[in-house]
This record gives sequence, structure tokens and C-alpha cells, in this order.
Amino acid sequence: MREPLGEALKSVFKKILAERKRPDVNAFFEGIEYTAIRAAHMMGGDIDVSAQLLRAKDPGHTQLQYRAKMKELLQFIVSEPYFELRTRLGLALKTQAS
Repeated sequence: MREPLGEALKSVFKKILAERKRPDVNAFFEGIEYTAIRAAHMMGGDIDVSAQLLRAKDPGHTQLQYRAKMKELLQFIVSEPYFELRTRLGLALKTQAS
């Protein structure tokens, strides 16, 4: 693990231990699911297919509803980080300068 990342994680774990309360594991799993939804959409790139897949029964750890998943996906695909990622991956549409 790179040193700056390791140091950052140490400080987070120290803070969690100092607070002496249980971390919100459900929020963690929801974050994982939202990340998976974003990654899957990046691979497929078709909003209709993504929407159909989000409607499928989810055997995962979260009980996220279709509406919440779709809202998160739509917010992501209109965000600047989405367009930056598409550009970095070579998936952005090419435009001609006027």
C-alpha cells in the first residue's frame, strides 16, 4: 500500500476507535453498491440496459429500491467526474473544434 494512503487510513481508523461507536456498516454496503452500479454503467454505457438491470432482484446486502439506485446513477452520469472518467478511459465523444 502506498504510504500516503496507509497514513490516511490509519487516521480514519484511529478516529473510529476514539469515538467508540460502531461504524455504519449499512452505509458502507450502500456505497459499495452505488460504486458497482457506476462501474457497470461505465462498462456498458447504455442507460436503458442499466435501468433494466437495476430493476432485477438484487441478492446483495442492501435493500436499496430501484428509484434510489436510478437516482444515484442519473446524478452520476450528468456529473463532471463522469465526463472526466470517460475522457480518461477514451470513451468520450470526439468533437471538432469550430
